[in-house]
Amino acid sequence: MGVVSDIVEDADAFSIFLVNAREGERDATFEDVKDRLTEVLKNQKAKVLYDALLAEAREKTYVETRLDEASGADARQCPRHPCPDSR
Repeated sequence: MGVVSDIVEDADAFSIFLVNAREGERDATFEDVKDRLTEVLKNQKAKVLYDALLAEAREKTYVETRLDEASGADARQCPRHPCPDSR
């Protein structure tokens, strides 16, 4: 008790911890982890759906990028829908 940790660095800050008390090790109950577990499962399902949507969009989308050699600028073509700024 009363032990000060080393400096702990993460992406946003530096932290120092003071140990005031210790609890013995124990297994977590379902009630302890239910909210976190629900969040993790929702995020996993959302990622699967997002990845499928992205793959479908990439499959259906045509993109062509050309380099205009004379000017050195990008010339983008949209063959199905002529864009006002396309060359």
